[in-house]
Amino acid sequence: MPGRGLCFLSQSNGFLIICAERIGESLHGATHNLLYAVIYNTDKVKESELPKTWDGFLDPKFKGKLVSSDFLWPRFLGFLALSWGEEKTIEFARAMRDKQNIAVTGTAVAETMVKTGERPITLGSFPQNAIYWKNVEKVPTWWAPVTPTGAVQFVSSALSKAPHPNAAKLLAGWLASDEGKEIRELEREGVADLRSGSRSKMAENLRARGIKWVLEDVTTMKQRADFANRINPIVTGQQR
Repeated sequence: MPGRGLCFLSQSNGFLIICAERIGESLHGATHNLLYAVIYNTDKVKESELPKTWDGFLDPKFKGKLVSSDFLWPRFLGFLALSWGEEKTIEFARAMRDKQNIAVTGTAVAETMVKTGERPITLGSFPQNAIYWKNVEKVPTWWAPVTPTGAVQFVSSALSKAPHPNAAKLLAGWLASDEGKEIRELEREGVADLRSGSRSKMAENLRARGIKWVLEDVTTMKQRADFANRINPIVTGQQR
């Protein structure tokens, strides 16, 4: 977060980057991203029935079938605004609310609705959720990418007062290395490095499918957060 001294790795082959923020010089390495996507109940919906772009969900056949988290939905729309522009994104959000009757509710309720099939499609969630539900909870869910979308950035860093600072820096650096990122992708399916030049299997698959995404950095984070705050009353029905 900008005001707390966090920044992001910019070199495609970098290890760590030094940045100066309010807390002084801090070391951070970009490790992985979370992609905003669609999760669907496979007993109710086939992937072939899902649109490839977000405005495809304005088709009347999806009316009453959509749900999203009141936490994630405005934040996802913040990413969408970076690709579409604010005016089109606001029109889309209103159409989803007024024409498609999307249920925007608490995260736990939204997850339950897609798991049970009451609302078989949730918009703006993360792939690893569907993978966990399917593999661990044995719930019939899977995920699909939709374009354009956004990728939340996560980083590793050593605490300034770590009891073993050199070991902490070594671990933080390794987590951001190619080896560390490859192991993470193997251990946590649906979580991967999606930055430009990434060799992760997930990034390659998304590119092959023509998926476009905005990467989170210090600048886009603030833009997205500002828009999410402004659109939140619209998506929750507090403002027309």
